[in-house]
Amino acid sequence: MSEIASPPPLSPTLARQIFAELCESLPPPSAGTPEARHAKQELAKDAVVALQPADAWEVSLAVRIVSANAHAIESLRLASLALTNGDIAERTRCLAQAASMSRQSTAAIACCSAARPPATSRLPKRTPPPCSERAGGSTRPCRRSQRGRRNPRPLRRLLCRSRR
Repeated sequence: MSEIASPPPLSPTLARQIFAELCESLPPPSAGTPEARHAKQELAKDAVVALQPADAWEVSLAVRIVSANAHAIESLRLASLALTNGDIAERTRCLAQAASMSRQSTAAIACCSAARPPATSRLPKRTPPPCSERAGGSTRPCRRSQRGRRNPRPLRRLLCRSRR
């Protein structure tokens, strides 16, 4: 299991402020117990850390992402309850709200990801082993190096063919 990265270094005051905003933005748990509330808050805090924000702005954005996702899940739960009660209008409203909140959190994740350098640039480049090692110790060159580059069919041609 991989270790979760630690959150960016924030001042204690800012960290308390952000955690308070996160806790206030979450919908109430379905079970109204303090233990359920605490579990929901800890899950949300872990979700913010899992998004690996790099600075205070990304922490704020991560809080919005987690909050929107929590509200989308709550809206889906309420839609299920409305269906049980036979209230189709309420179910439709809750499903629309869940879809909207899901789109918001997905867009925010994309925004956060676009601002970061690609993950591959952070990793050291790995060179493939020579053909003789890949082919089980054979000294003959592998076929791939003999063939050279093959140009795959253009995607446009494949798409046009599938429409016929």
